Amino acid sequence: MKVSQLIEMLEQMPEDAEVMLAQQPNWPFEYSLGDVVMVGPDADNQQPRSMTRRARDEDEDDRPDENIVYLVEGSQTRYLPGFACNAIGWR
Repeated sequence: MKVSQLIEMLEQMPEDAEVMLAQQPNWPFEYSLGDVVMVGPDADNQQPRSMTRRARDEDEDDRPDENIVYLVEGSQTRYLPGFACNAIGWR
């Protein structure tokens, strides 16, 4: 998925709606969104707050040749409710 496709999908949603991540169809959980980080040639070298300095230094040479945006998992908030599983198609 490209950023433009995600923006187009999100433009159809209410602006005040909460954004959450749904993971693990067989044992579904709901997570908050922790951060949005870009790596690649256009990145400003900002790294997620959770990465240690050593990890950043080791990975600096492994940057991709193209831009990649990562939506970073935040905190697990609860089991994913049944109505959400149904809407996603996990039941």
